[in-house]
Amino acid sequence: GWDTHGDRTGTTVRNKMGAMLPFIKTFLDRMSTSAPGANPVVAIVGDFSRSLPGSDHAPGLSTTVISRNAKTGTTGAVDANVRLPASTPATAGFWAYLAAVTKSGSAAFGANPHTALVK
Repeated sequence: GWDTHGDRTGTTVRNKMGAMLPFIKTFLDRMSTSAPGANPVVAIVGDFSRSLPGSDHAPGLSTTVISRNAKTGTTGAVDANVRLPASTPATAGFWAYLAAVTKSGSAAFGANPHTALVK
């Protein structure tokens, strides 16, 4: 699992992600070869975040989205107590972002609150 208590440097999680990258690359390479013009989207989602180092779970959603329409960046700035602002979008905001990245044309989850991360 990814619930890595005690990983103060992030090394364990980086190693786990490194182990996944070859499989993700193979998937994306095959999609681009077999379906040119397709827009495959890979979303890796964690259902919680960490609070202060060495502590426990905190509310939040941790994601990595890989797509030709996704820009590199972040939308979540935390305060000194590792809390997100009250104005942080809820889970529907993540789904709205995915709809924007896939260019689905749907706003079933509302407006995309992460427009700076979409090409």
